[in-house]
Amino acid sequence: MNEAIPVKLRPAGENDRNFIFSKWLKNYKFSSRFAKRIKNDVFYKWHQLILENILARPSCSIVIAHPTDDPDVNLGFICFETIEDLKVIHYVFVKPEFRNFGLGRTLYNHAMDDSIGGFFTHWTYPVDAIEPKLIGMVYDPYRI
Repeated sequence: MNEAIPVKLRPAGENDRNFIFSKWLKNYKFSSRFAKRIKNDVFYKWHQLILENILARPSCSIVIAHPTDDPDVNLGFICFETIEDLKVIHYVFVKPEFRNFGLGRTLYNHAMDDSIGGFFTHWTYPVDAIEPKLIGMVYDPYRI
C-alpha cells in the first residue's frame, strides 16, 4: 500500500447523490461476478431501485472522503447502517487513481466505529483481496 493521502470525511449531501449513484452502479456492474452476468437494462433498472431503497432509510449513512483543502472534490464514499447494534456495510467506493493509499480502510474504520463484526451486502473483486481482513464480517446480500 502506498503512503496515506491526507483526507477528511464528511456526511454526504444532496449534491453528492449523482456521484454516489453513478459510481456505485457502474462500479458494481463491472466489478462483481454477480452483476456482470445481468443484462445492462435489467441491472441498472432494478439495482437503482435497490439503492434508492437503501438510501431512503433513516438508519443509512453515507460518508464522503475528500481532500483536506477541498470538500467539493469527492475521492470516495462508504454507505453503511447500524441495525440492531450490528454494522451493515453496503458499499465502499474509491476513485481508481486514489486506490492503494488507505482511503478505503479509512472509510471502513470510520463506519465500523470500533464495532467488531457485522455484514456486507455487495461483494466485488476488491473484496476478494481484503476478505481475510474483514474479521467478524459476514457476506449477506439479503441485508439489502
